[in-house]
Amino acid sequence: MPPTRTELEAAFRGILADLFPDHDVTALGDDDDLVEALDLDSMAQIDVVLEIERRLGLHIPDEELTQLTTVRASVDYLESSLQAA
Repeated sequence: MPPTRTELEAAFRGILADLFPDHDVTALGDDDDLVEALDLDSMAQIDVVLEIERRLGLHIPDEELTQLTTVRASVDYLESSLQAA
């Protein structure tokens, strides 16, 4: 059974909190731009994807990385990808 949306959001925010401990991930709004809010460069974005893949067992193709722009968009993407798997 795939995780619920609430579980996916908690997992995603947990990944962000673990990777970026200097930022208050709990203060991130659902539609805040992650690159801007967390000052992410391309390597940090790859770290996020690798950690998602490791924790959720989901492969994210490079061309779909651009869909992970906000918490809401990321959770939407993860939810639909896990349902399709």
